Amino acid sequence: MAVGIDWESASMEVRELFAIPKSAETTFMEAAIARLGARGCVLLKTCNRFETYFDMPAGQDFTDEAFLVRATTAVRDLALSLHGETQRPMVPKLFALAGAEACRRLMTISCGLRSQVLGEDQIISQVRRAQTAAREAGCITPELETLFRLAVTCGKAVRTQVQFHQEGTSCARTAIDLAERELSGLRGLRALVIGNGEMGRLAAELLVARGADTAITLRTYRHGITLVPRGCKTISYDDRMSFMEGCDLVVSATRSQHITVSRAAFEALATRPRALVDLAMPRDIELACGEVEGVRLFNLDDMRDGSEADLNASARNAAHDLIKEHLTDFETWCSERARRLGQAQAISA
Repeated sequence: MAVGIDWESASMEVRELFAIPKSAETTFMEAAIARLGARGCVLLKTCNRFETYFDMPAGQDFTDEAFLVRATTAVRDLALSLHGETQRPMVPKLFALAGAEACRRLMTISCGLRSQVLGEDQIISQVRRAQTAAREAGCITPELETLFRLAVTCGKAVRTQVQFHQEGTSCARTAIDLAERELSGLRGLRALVIGNGEMGRLAAELLVARGADTAITLRTYRHGITLVPRGCKTISYDDRMSFMEGCDLVVSATRSQHITVSRAAFEALATRPRALVDLAMPRDIELACGEVEGVRLFNLDDMRDGSEADLNASARNAAHDLIKEHLTDFETWCSERARRLGQAQAISA
């Protein structure tokens, strides 16, 4: 069973309410398993989605509306409580899918067909990380382990066999494209990237490749551990606001639960960047910064560059043929596992 929300069903303001800290993810999975009587759970949490995949006991009636309401309510309430929400704000109803539909959803996500940026490259590694985190937390089952492994395999197959774009795609690339159009080019401009995670490093690499004089913030530096994109200067995270003076562009992509650029600090700058790009969830840059005269603020909801409907028929059919193939592999695995377990039980009896 799959329960959650994504960019198609919820606004950024709502998705932020589900941006629980990484340190709380194990607590969430364990509590969700207990509340729903599940055997296992994997949490797939990215900038654009909060989705839980459950291995439910055999015999669960997924046509029981009361059960589905209980499931979506439990996931919602757990996430909001771990995010620190004492109230229960109005949020859209979470989706709930079961059986083959839940499995198909994960496969299409891993293939990049349900991303804001069609065919984005990063989703495969995000699916794999979700699987690893659930395994390390002791929350995964053989069924979920196999489903996620096949989803990753399917995503890789689609990447190599189906042409979405002429080059690799990601939210970072789309963001840099937007900034380049807004600023009429990036060559020779001064840029600051706040955050040295995967998204921040990718944004910095793209800026350097397009000729921007780029710096990236570091909280700490340990030789051989901290990765710095080639061609980037580095500054301390604490110096970000003073360095921002004279910059043309700022990209923020941290995993912080707190604002990295406030309006008050931004307005205090003698010279301000003309473009701000916020690639974080929850958001890094205070929304009011976009109200400052002469400044354009982009966030994740500005990153959409197409949909599955934009694919030509050949590419769309090829992707879904691969998804169907991997779903069949999962069904075969489940049937064989059930047969072996049945044999083992008969022998022990």
